[in-house]
Amino acid sequence: MSQCPVCQAEFVEWEINTCPVCGWDWASSAKFLDRVPEALKQNERVKLAWARGMWSQLQFQSKVLELQAQMQQATQERSHLHEQLTEVFSKLEQISGERLQNVSTVRSSLVARLTELQSQLQNAVAEKSQLEVALAQAQAQINDEGLDLLIQALKDDSKQVQRVAYLLLRQSSAPKAKEALQQFNPYPLFRCLHTLREHTEAVRAIAISPDSELFASASNDKSIKIWQVRSGKLLRTLEGHFGSVTSIAFNPDQETLASGSGDKTIKIWQVSSGKLLNTFAGHLGWVHSVAISPDGQTLASGSADKTIKLWNLKTGELLTTFSGHASDVKSVIISPDGKKLASASNDHTIKIRDLETRELLHTFTEHSVAVRSVAISADNQLLASASNDHTIKIWDLVTGKLLYTLGEHSGGVGTVTISSNGQVLISGSDDHTMKMWSLGTRQLLRTLAGDKTDVLSAALSADGQMLISGSLGAAIKIWGV
Repeated sequence: MSQCPVCQAEFVEWEINTCPVCGWDWASSAKFLDRVPEALKQNERVKLAWARGMWSQLQFQSKVLELQAQMQQATQERSHLHEQLTEVFSKLEQISGERLQNVSTVRSSLVARLTELQSQLQNAVAEKSQLEVALAQAQAQINDEGLDLLIQALKDDSKQVQRVAYLLLRQSSAPKAKEALQQFNPYPLFRCLHTLREHTEAVRAIAISPDSELFASASNDKSIKIWQVRSGKLLRTLEGHFGSVTSIAFNPDQETLASGSGDKTIKIWQVSSGKLLNTFAGHLGWVHSVAISPDGQTLASGSADKTIKLWNLKTGELLTTFSGHASDVKSVIISPDGKKLASASNDHTIKIRDLETRELLHTFTEHSVAVRSVAISADNQLLASASNDHTIKIWDLVTGKLLYTLGEHSGGVGTVTISSNGQVLISGSDDHTMKMWSLGTRQLLRTLAGDKTDVLSAALSADGQMLISGSLGAAIKIWGV
């Protein structure tokens, strides 16, 4: 047996070439320095030293997180014991004779356990403080040369090396690091971080807050749930709809959330408290989709009654109604510049309207069956459409020209979203998968296995670091590096 020079994991020499723990490529490590030219030896030594430093830093971070969890658990247990002690003391006057001795024994046991917890908590705090100092020292050693090595590691053939470099660069505030992350495509490194199963029926829609801290899920179980993006912690459940909740959208100010439902209404909620603020009624069929303008003033809704309605988000006043679709309007979206409205329908078409003049600009007719979802790129140039014909089509939003078609799915495509940098498109399908596409090369980058049921909804965070999907099987998956 031999040991990895970076993380010390044991391995059988010659059986594998890369460490299964840290991803280090043993073929180029120090034990082979006698086989490479002299000019490369120093570079290999530098890489090995850097990798050891980075691994130690990750170990520091992992230990800090572990201690934080232990401290939280100890604090909660301590609080619980305080409550028990208070209850014991309050009942002492009511107890006498033989039982008093038993209560005294219980009290002594609780006090001893509380003292033990206090000692553990103090030790954990001290150890965490020491580790944080060591971590700060390790981070301080990542100077410009270290950043250059990390940036160079983003191009390494090993996905594990890329992952470590990406995670470390993400913690840096240096402009050089931020620029490198903006240019790097992390999506091939994504893996499932959390699977959430609090809903009892299909998850029809996902929306992520503009600051990428919260997300909301909408379900056939008639509820909306608010979660933390990073941890997957459920914060609150919003109830009030009398039918399936089919769509949700955050207001850009992040203070309110809009939802559309099979009960034919749109509801406006306060995100921080979950309080219902307003209900818009006017559609004659299911509300399949809602979208909010970038200025937070206007809400658009698409319905099974074949219409699109525009509402004043603050007052609930109905501003106008658009007709023209021959069947259910399944998806609506407002362009990032607030100038155009796109709608997709079961009538196989997509319609583009000018929101200022209310003029119909284009009708796209190239899909052969229902169009279920549309997305617009951040630069307002491209529109992506997802259809039951198993394809995603990419359109020039200005000219109305069909640019190309992506067709690797084996089932209807129910959701589509575009990364904020305009480089990657994510599609979710009834074939139980999500696919990642390069909009630049038009190539399929990766396929993600879903929940073994239809992927109904997906959303990318504005910072590009997280992907969240919802399925017919009531599961939510959080994906990231």
